[in-house]
Amino acid sequence: MGGRQFLRVLATVVAVLVQAAWAGGNYKVLHNFGATGDGAVPAGPPLLARGNLYGATGAGGTSKMCEDYGCGTAFELTPGTNGKWRGRVLYDFQGQYTDGRPVSGLVLDEQGNLYGASAGGPNDLSNVFELTPQKSGWAFDLIYDLGAGDLTLDKLGNIYGVMGSSAHVYPAISELSRGSSGWNYTALYVFCSENHCFDGDGSVPDPLSWDAKGNLYGVTLYGGNGNGVAFELSRTTDPASDSLTWTYHVTHHFGETQRDGQHPYSSVVVDRQGNVFGSTLVGGGSANAGTLFKIAPVAPGRWRETVLFNFPAFANGAGPQGNLVMDAAGALYGVTQGGGNSACQYGCGVVFELKPTAHGKWKYSVVHTFNGQDGSDPIGLTIDSKGNLFGTTVRGGTYNLGVAFEITP
Repeated sequence: MGGRQFLRVLATVVAVLVQAAWAGGNYKVLHNFGATGDGAVPAGPPLLARGNLYGATGAGGTSKMCEDYGCGTAFELTPGTNGKWRGRVLYDFQGQYTDGRPVSGLVLDEQGNLYGASAGGPNDLSNVFELTPQKSGWAFDLIYDLGAGDLTLDKLGNIYGVMGSSAHVYPAISELSRGSSGWNYTALYVFCSENHCFDGDGSVPDPLSWDAKGNLYGVTLYGGNGNGVAFELSRTTDPASDSLTWTYHVTHHFGETQRDGQHPYSSVVVDRQGNVFGSTLVGGGSANAGTLFKIAPVAPGRWRETVLFNFPAFANGAGPQGNLVMDAAGALYGVTQGGGNSACQYGCGVVFELKPTAHGKWKYSVVHTFNGQDGSDPIGLTIDSKGNLFGTTVRGGTYNLGVAFEITP
């Protein structure tokens, strides 16, 4: 299971004040992870598809090959009557040197196949796997075994992420495309081998994000001046050969000023105008509790970063991470693993909203404050067309092994 699931932000934080949930949000636990045979400790935010939620856990299940905690599962949550959701294990991972244990959430292609990353496969590295629905259950197939993290898909079902390769030592932003004899690997950009590389390094914490033109965006936790970078991988097509060319651009070096954020630890979201929104784990102000930022294109090859919000008090959340999501009105939603309710050692975390208002200002609100019993340490969100939020936590709940939840406006 990836280390970020158990990350405790800001270890010197003292106990914090209890903060009430936003009055407009209706919070409900959909599933408590950790029952016998169930998954435990979700490995990423849930995937909402066809009215169901899908995901993976880094522990739980029935295997005895991963100490006493199980090797994880792929799961489905289905809505039922009276607001109840039914959980089902789709696949039970067996661990070291076989199928590994999940370290990411899942993505779904148009044929209904699920993809994710697991650690500890045949090469004792992280793998890309495919789960295919069959009449008798879900079939597991290992499709790449030289290192992988969180994944994203394009409309054709090609897989993108940061992966290793036998051709180069350092990680690369890569593509897996299905061919006649299996999956083909292509490195789109290889990160440099230097410490504190000015262009960032391979520490990309979450899935890459698309814009409307088919360009990829992401962040690195380290590299640049040591505090991480934001980047764009732009695509162009040669009219003569119809071949694609990918070009890597750094759009921002974090930590260049005292109030700027440091160490971005989430995937970004891109709006229709090409503005990129994300968060940093620390930095930003005297509280050193992280930031929410916007990176706007101002000219070809030039971008400008603006800090939209500095987390000022731990009662309002601290250490944002996981992914951001955006609703139809342009409001942003995300999570912090720290801050909020002091029932947890460093705070149980919050779900927050950052809403655009007049004159370019943004308003921050806490949508929900976790208290441990209803979950703690949230790791990400997804949003539906009605503005309902779905997410997972890695701690808390009935068994203290995480929950899946829903927040309705």
